[in-house]
Amino acid sequence: MVKILKRDEPYYPVIEGGDNPYRDGYITEPPRKPRGSYLFFQSIYRAEYQRRYKGETVAEIMQRLGDAWRGLSEEQQGPFIQLAKDEMVQYEYQRSLMEKAQKPAELWQPLRRCKMVLERLSADGYANIFLEPVDLKEFTDYLEFVDQPIDLGIIKKRLDSKKYMGPEQFARDMRKVRPVFQYPK
Repeated sequence: MVKILKRDEPYYPVIEGGDNPYRDGYITEPPRKPRGSYLFFQSIYRAEYQRRYKGETVAEIMQRLGDAWRGLSEEQQGPFIQLAKDEMVQYEYQRSLMEKAQKPAELWQPLRRCKMVLERLSADGYANIFLEPVDLKEFTDYLEFVDQPIDLGIIKKRLDSKKYMGPEQFARDMRKVRPVFQYPK
């Protein structure tokens, strides 16, 4: 029965190489809710009922499945109930991993990754011209070419003070960073 259920893909994703895929950023969505015992019964027997009752509508097949489920004794429903309990345990484990990954004192995982990108960029030798605001006294025509001046220092302050609600806002500001060119006279 378990082989039939696992033929498509695991219900909860398995990520090799880490103890918490939520913290590491591999999984960004919360875990799916666990399925009930009837859903396990249905997923195993639906294809068989569709073959057996060709030409019937989906609603009629689902009605037959529901009748068959209600006709089972508690002993016959037992394996499906056990599968549902096992999945509930797995769901609680996944949920605990997600809660551990969402440390309230720290940045949300995608923003921690944005911070890592910013630190890596800032450490590059060629990034020094982007670390501080442009001196408008020296480059008087800078505002003619750049609508909204911003630098990596401002972006770092915004990340540290949790001004960004998501990585999209971070990316939008990163695209606004413009170099200063000294034009020939």
